[in-house]
Amino acid sequence: HKVELWRKLIREFSALRFEVQASVLRNCVQLSYFLPLDMECLQELVSEALYFTSPNGSANDAALLVTLCFVAANSGAYPEDFPNLVFVVSGTSSEVKTLMDSRWERWLWQGCCQMDILAQWIVDLELSKMFQATHK
Repeated sequence: HKVELWRKLIREFSALRFEVQASVLRNCVQLSYFLPLDMECLQELVSEALYFTSPNGSANDAALLVTLCFVAANSGAYPEDFPNLVFVVSGTSSEVKTLMDSRWERWLWQGCCQMDILAQWIVDLELSKMFQATHK
């Protein structure tokens, strides 16, 4: 049933072009902690979401990209499992990365994350502020 739930969410978000409130995205992060996606469903989510991001990233993309990283980590996936996501994040502007850092920091302290896997995402994505915070 969890696969059906995630597929329904993916269809709904895709219909909305992934233009959903940050609170909805945050709820998806929490849901993924308790109901992690299987790799096929996670790949579908990432592919669908990345389709709607802008080439250099935007302020709106920052929340979505952070969500994808958290959901991937909560589902047991590492950056090497999703080179397309790493590529998109790496291509974002410094302003978008700053927005991502800020959102990442807020969400980390709210719990519901697989910190050991998330730490690898932080390192690989070069989110410097978060890397420093996790290695104090």
